[in-house]
Amino acid sequence: MATIRHQHDIAVSAERAWAMLRRVDRADRLFAPVLTGCTMEGDVRTVTFANGMVVREQVVTVDDAGRRLAYSVLGDMFERHAASMEILPRNADSCRFVWTSDFLPAERAETVRPLVIEGASALVRNIEREAGAG
Repeated sequence: MATIRHQHDIAVSAERAWAMLRRVDRADRLFAPVLTGCTMEGDVRTVTFANGMVVREQVVTVDDAGRRLAYSVLGDMFERHAASMEILPRNADSCRFVWTSDFLPAERAETVRPLVIEGASALVRNIEREAGAG
């Protein structure tokens, strides 16, 4: 099994960052330009990446108390997949975004790692931009 864990500091409060991340139906806005589309049907989110790849994800939990979102990629891309995104407070004006993804086969790491890194960077830019505009 492969594990990719990536973290990034965000220059906004944990409450503000979580308010944006918890909106699972707006992933395309939060992770733009890495994601270009997002639709929800029940607890299944379908996202479209800028490279044209379409992925279906089952949202497992949106935990407001723990500021944690968990999801699993559906389909035949992975034998198993479990991921979570968390917002951890640092101080009144900043927080840390932590994205952990566990999956099989491990060889998929070459595809997943750059998407996680690019996605996390996009999320930070978009949250900080929106917070600055608000």
